[in-house]
Amino acid sequence: MSENETIQSVLAAVTTGRKNVRRNPVTDALILSALQAGHSLDIAPILAGCSKSAFRLWRNADPVFARRCAEARRQGLESVARARAAITMPMSA
Repeated sequence: MSENETIQSVLAAVTTGRKNVRRNPVTDALILSALQAGHSLDIAPILAGCSKSAFRLWRNADPVFARRCAEARRQGLESVARARAAITMPMSA
């Protein structure tokens, strides 16, 4: 499958709600991007068009992917914390 076909397959899955997407670089990138944006481990795979159980299996089977997900999640949480802190900071006079 070409990269273009892979992208089209993932986009079709996301737009139709299909959850049987196979793991590929595009799906990995979508998941990591969602985690870096602050989405939870439950929401990130859904945004990438795969099921939560498939995502869990992929992380359990691939320690490198699991570490990348953990790092992306950490970055996302830090980003959300910074955004919340900026909102609650009093404005300078």
